[in-house]
Amino acid sequence: MKRTISFTLLVALAVSGAQSKDQQGNSSRTRRDGDLVSVNVLVTDQAGHPVTDLKQADFHLYDDGVEQAIRTCSVEDAPTSIVIALDTSSSVTFSVPLSKKIVEKLIQGGNPNDEFALMQFQSRPALVVSFTSKATQLISAVDGLRAAGQTALLDALQMGGQLAVQGTRARKALVVISDGVDNHSRASYREMSRTAMEDGFPIYAIHLPLQPQAPARFSGGLIEQEILETAARLTGGRTFLVRDAQKVVAAAETIGSEIRSQYLIGYVPTNKMLDGKVHKIRVQVGGGKKLNLSHRTGYVSR
Repeated sequence: MKRTISFTLLVALAVSGAQSKDQQGNSSRTRRDGDLVSVNVLVTDQAGHPVTDLKQADFHLYDDGVEQAIRTCSVEDAPTSIVIALDTSSSVTFSVPLSKKIVEKLIQGGNPNDEFALMQFQSRPALVVSFTSKATQLISAVDGLRAAGQTALLDALQMGGQLAVQGTRARKALVVISDGVDNHSRASYREMSRTAMEDGFPIYAIHLPLQPQAPARFSGGLIEQEILETAARLTGGRTFLVRDAQKVVAAAETIGSEIRSQYLIGYVPTNKMLDGKVHKIRVQVGGGKKLNLSHRTGYVSR
């Protein structure tokens, strides 16, 4: 039987996750007393291009409104563990060639020391290739995938996040390629959102076009397209609408560039209370520069 997502729940989560341009992101995993809190911050100019020449002194970081002393600040093209979750359900049958092209571009445009894991999802998510840096192995596996079955997008987002945590690289990211339809997940939207917030890395979503009959066949599809956009926004990632092959290269290049252009800022909170609550993080750049910042918005201290 088809699962539906409550529109009220979607709106509530979207509102709770909505942020200004300098506050996009997600709450992160638990911080214990004395731990260094790490915040990945993407800085872009008004044209959307990454800005990577800022110094530690340019940043101001606030924990529950109280400015903190930044201990570390770096930006480098560090190797990344990237999970690619590919929708191969029947609702994207005609988009499978486009999806495969996206995966190829993501892999080919990565850092030589990046590692990728590939999973597909239909009625259930499944691991196709464990973490590897062998591009030929990944591309060969993608070529063998076929579309069939229903769509468990929420389950895939949850599994993808759990898989990314197991990556061996310092940076981690999840890239989801789907039309946004969910009609077979066991996980709830709230469960998926909690997993994403605890994992603390960005989710990038590449939104494929719906098949012409999709709104009729999947009654909740039009609402559930919000899943991709909201998941990306809650975690400091982005959503890309890809309607043709010409946009594939641009989307793949942008995702790769953003992942590799993040600043890693670290600080030890002055508030030592282990209260199990979410503490809000806000990062700003001084000097009156008109820049956009994306980062997680908090952590749980316990």
